[in-house]
Amino acid sequence: MAILDNWKPISPLTEDEKNKRDYPSVDLAYDLAVQSYDSAHKRWEAADTRLQTLLTFTVTVELALPPLLHTNVPQTRFRSAWFIFAVVVYVLSTGIGVFLRFWKGLILLNPKHIYNKYLGYSEWEFKKNIIFWAGEDYEANHKMINLKVKSTIVMLILFLVGDLLLISWVIDALK
Repeated sequence: MAILDNWKPISPLTEDEKNKRDYPSVDLAYDLAVQSYDSAHKRWEAADTRLQTLLTFTVTVELALPPLLHTNVPQTRFRSAWFIFAVVVYVLSTGIGVFLRFWKGLILLNPKHIYNKYLGYSEWEFKKNIIFWAGEDYEANHKMINLKVKSTIVMLILFLVGDLLLISWVIDALK
């Protein structure tokens, strides 16, 4: 009977304690989730820098090459179909670049949103929610970065097509 005299019921686990028991890696995952924003920012900056560099180069060539070619090959006509197609392709290439520079941005943690929505949660629930939204934001950021990279490749191809059209313009004028 001495054993029963010292017996005390175990208090039930709180919701927070159950969550920590069932999902012990939330603290580790939280750190990775927060770091994913920094990783996305670095990738975004790299893609944006490539786009801006290509945009600067293409606009410079687009504006300099036709007058330079016309000066050296006076037979070229600005009403030639080759020249008009080259200008259209150049404008399309530049338009894509300018559009991408201003269309949508990177999704980052918004402290005001955290303040308004998450401060009432327990630490564990807060971290779990941030992990979830970091995953959602990562996927959206990943799609936008990939779109920017692929569009930069399309811009480069259009730029090269425009150059080939200008070469055809000169060759046609020399006939």
